[in-house]
Amino acid sequence: MKISLVKKSDYLALLFGDPKRLRLRFSDDIHEVSARLPRARDGEPRTVLLLGANGFVGMHILRELLKRDDIGKVITITRSTSKVTGIDRIRDCLRRYDMSLPSSERLEVLDGSFTEPQMSLAPSSYQRLRSSVDVLINAAGSTNHAYQYSYFRKEGVLSTLRLVEFCLEDRLKSYHCMGSMGGEVYSRYRDFLRLGFFHCGYSRMKWVNKHLVARFFQEGIPASIYLTPFVLGSQYTGYKDPGLQYSFWQMLYYAGRMGMIWDCGDRPMPIVSGDVLAKIVIDNALSTSPKNVVHPTCYVSSLDLAKNFGWQHVPWKRFRRELFKRFSLRASDVFSGLKGAIKNLLYTRALFPSYLPHVLDSVNLRSVASEDVPPNLALTPAELVSVCAQNNYMLKRTLRGAS
Repeated sequence: MKISLVKKSDYLALLFGDPKRLRLRFSDDIHEVSARLPRARDGEPRTVLLLGANGFVGMHILRELLKRDDIGKVITITRSTSKVTGIDRIRDCLRRYDMSLPSSERLEVLDGSFTEPQMSLAPSSYQRLRSSVDVLINAAGSTNHAYQYSYFRKEGVLSTLRLVEFCLEDRLKSYHCMGSMGGEVYSRYRDFLRLGFFHCGYSRMKWVNKHLVARFFQEGIPASIYLTPFVLGSQYTGYKDPGLQYSFWQMLYYAGRMGMIWDCGDRPMPIVSGDVLAKIVIDNALSTSPKNVVHPTCYVSSLDLAKNFGWQHVPWKRFRRELFKRFSLRASDVFSGLKGAIKNLLYTRALFPSYLPHVLDSVNLRSVASEDVPPNLALTPAELVSVCAQNNYMLKRTLRGAS
């Protein structure tokens, strides 16, 4: 089975803001192919292939998989170098967040790259995966808002086609990929014309992937996408997370320096802890009827954040006006730190565009949090933010009003 995009139709879909222009070509009839493929029987332990196990989300999914009795084996594929193996990278990530795995007896780590032909594996290893894997979870991929769509196309879009092909070879496998609520910012045509932090190549790739997975699902391929929000720390990491690598924390960092936050009204911020996200993904992946689109999201309001951190709660326009006044270039910056002043200027303008309320509207309107997030959470969203902030030295110093 070969799957291809017709005449770069993904570029046309983005140009016109129309997912219907996203066209796929299949070399064989999908229904005929899937009907003749063997598959896991009910009650049979599953073999899972996990991509991106050395990432923050990936290690939570790996931990959750190894806890489950209905998982027979977990196989990961991780890029390696002459000096660092795939298992070394996973161990480094676990150490970074003080996280441990419940067991490694059912874990197999292969050195390779899923974006390359046959995942850069030996023919015998690749054939074994084709005939034994039941579930493929793709939690790989980098987040960078500075690159264009063409940069992410190979790893984020074309690799999706190759991975779905893999799911239709020798044995029927379900495909589960981590999307992003960043792809939900495109709710009207003018959004596709924007260029900025929230409307970037990364977000465009996530938008294309979401509609690709929807098309696969319509064609009868068991495919699911998880539109994740900001993934914060969990009980398994001592509520540590990547910190200021997230735009969420960067926004709160500047709010903390101002001592105020804008009134979101009906536009709260979407978040989820790593352990909750992992459980939602695996519960859906192993269910008898997996959902095609999952929103593993809970929300934290700006009013709760203001109370927790002791900030003023002010209207959006006032917050933005005060922010830009505070972080503007002055003549004295030449002597006191021009580089830092320029960085703050660029970050605040990128993170707080005038249309930020519309971005939050677009994200919130497309998610149904109550359906996908378990009701018994260890912490409330506001408590989760506060605890994670206290466990990051940069945030703790800036958000010193946190309870």
